[in-house]
Parts: sequence; C-alpha cells; structure tokens
Amino acid sequence: MNRFGLRIGAVFGWIAFLGVAIGLVVLPMAIAGQPPTLHSAAVDVRTYFGHQELAVVNALSPLIAIALIPFALALRNALRDGDDTARFAADVGILAVIVAAPLYVISSSLGVALAGLATGDANAFDASFRLYSVLYDGGADFLEGAWVGAFALAMLGAPEGRWLGGLGVAVALSRWVKATAPVVALPDALALVGGIAFLVWFAWTVVWLTRRSMDASVAHVAVSSPAAV
Repeated sequence: MNRFGLRIGAVFGWIAFLGVAIGLVVLPMAIAGQPPTLHSAAVDVRTYFGHQELAVVNALSPLIAIALIPFALALRNALRDGDDTARFAADVGILAVIVAAPLYVISSSLGVALAGLATGDANAFDASFRLYSVLYDGGADFLEGAWVGAFALAMLGAPEGRWLGGLGVAVALSRWVKATAPVVALPDALALVGGIAFLVWFAWTVVWLTRRSMDASVAHVAVSSPAAV
C-alpha cells in the first residue's frame, strides 16, 4: 500500500479511536454510569438503558465499525513488511476485524432497541438484554481480542516494537477474559483496567500508523517507544 493509502487508513484510525474513546466509553459513562452485565440486578439494567440518550450514542456506533475496516487494512499492509509470521498475523488481524465489524453493528442496534424497551414489556427487555450481553460482552470482546492479538503479534517482529506488541498481547488476553462476562461475574476494576489498556494500545497504534504514512524514505519503520517521542 502506498503512502496515500496509509494516510487514509490513519485518518480512519483516528476516527475509530475517537469514536471508541468518546462514543463508547466517555459518553455512556457520563450519561448512565458503569455498563451492566447479566450478573447485575434487573433494576440496575433497566435504569442504565432507561437513559434515552444512549439510543443516540448506540445509533452512531456503526460508523466506528465502518471506520475500523480501512484502518485495519492499512495497518495490515504496514505490518506485512516483516517476516512470514508477521505477515500471517497481520492477515489474521484484518480477517478478524472484517468478521467483528458486523457484530459491532448488530450489538449497537440491540443497544438502541434496549433503550426503547427499558420502559416496556419486562420479558421482551430481559430477552433482548441477554442476547445483547452474549453478543457484545461475549462475542464482540472475543473477536476484539483476536484482531488486537493478531496485530500485536505482527508488531512483535518490528524493531523496537516489542513494547507495543507486548501491550497488545496483554490487551488481547484481557478482552478474552472479559468475554467470559456473560457466564462469570468479573470485578468492575478488571474491565476498567483492560479498557484503559486497550485505549492506550489503540491510540499508540494509530500514532505509529500516522508516522508511517508520513515517512516515504524508510521501508521498514520501527515502532518507537513512548520514551523516544
């Protein structure tokens, strides 16, 4: 992929990152507090989704899923300069994003529906929330761990890139642990720490891709450490 393609991917990367950080983390927390799980009290679940502003936030979430695809494609191409293992891992990463994107859209649509059902029939709300929890807290987090982990493994082969790859592997493992939320009651602190680590990895990965897109003279660009910035 040429430098222009990498720049387009970096732009979409920033859109996706800001969408996740603001639209999926900051705004929902500010509006309704900590998201509930299947292990939360029924009244807490209804109270959370009773905030109708969440319907607007969730309605915009598919844009994040769409932005992830060109970002992941550019990231995959930027990371294929490594060895065979790095190229294979990068290919797995883009495939995982392509599979995860529709699930993100479906989950956000269910989030919109839950906001409308919060004051309606209890049975319909409970069934929809169970489906939402399995798809979003389970399936989406598992696939998220897959694409983060795959790209992180590709980064491990980059010169001076072990810290970012290592962080990505840790983030992937935390996503897979969080994917057990529908069946295991997890501490809120675990989800919080994992979420912060994901945002740090995501942000720095977009920074690296942005730098790569601006450097036409270097064929193999190293992932710089924070101390070098």
